[in-house]
Amino acid sequence: MRRPSRVLIVGAGSGSPGSITLDGLDALRSANLIVYDRLIHEGLLEHARPEAELVYAGKAPGRHAMSQEEINELLLEGALRGLRVVRLKGGDPLFYGRGEEECVYLLRRGVPCKVIPGVPSPFAAAARFLIPLAGRGFSSSVGFTTGVLRGGRPLERERIARMLDALDTVVFLMATRLYPTIVEETLRVRGPDEGVAIVEDLGGSERLTLGAASSPEIRLARPEPPAIIIVGGAAKWAMLTRERSEYFS
Repeated sequence: MRRPSRVLIVGAGSGSPGSITLDGLDALRSANLIVYDRLIHEGLLEHARPEAELVYAGKAPGRHAMSQEEINELLLEGALRGLRVVRLKGGDPLFYGRGEEECVYLLRRGVPCKVIPGVPSPFAAAARFLIPLAGRGFSSSVGFTTGVLRGGRPLERERIARMLDALDTVVFLMATRLYPTIVEETLRVRGPDEGVAIVEDLGGSERLTLGAASSPEIRLARPEPPAIIIVGGAAKWAMLTRERSEYFS
């Protein structure tokens, strides 16, 4: 009986083709089967072998090309056929990427699995616009949360408030629908001068909205997914630094 091949769960980084690691690129170039997500830049797929099978498994809000169960089965089937299988994900596979679910599914069925990390989108967004998520004197603690919990439930207002109260900087992902609530709780818990940064379409048009929680540009913003919302010391540092310097654009 043929031994199953190893499946590589690869993080593609922030969205631009150059953000993937060298290990990830090597895996992509050698794969026979590539199962890729919605936020993968099309230029990255040009590195695939001409004969490689490319399968789109993207998930948009309310629209899934494949269910998670179907993705799991596809990875398993490819490994059992002896193919070099790459599961290509945006950001990092273990940062809200379900890479751990896919690896455990494979390992429990006797298929070896390896994760090749990528740069998580919040870190890439922060670096792109010089927003230091953690730094001396302004952000000694930072937390990350998704706006959508298991079962599709939205993040509760009370949990948003607790995070804003406990942490210097809070980063919200997949939370554009909750944006008005996030601003309301920021004003209530942190005050009108707290910094808020919104990074939209990372790896594409890359739009930044930055200001105090009480400012019109923040209160009236309506971010569109994919977007990353940064609240607290990191955003305030970036806001104040830009106000004092002519070199930001």
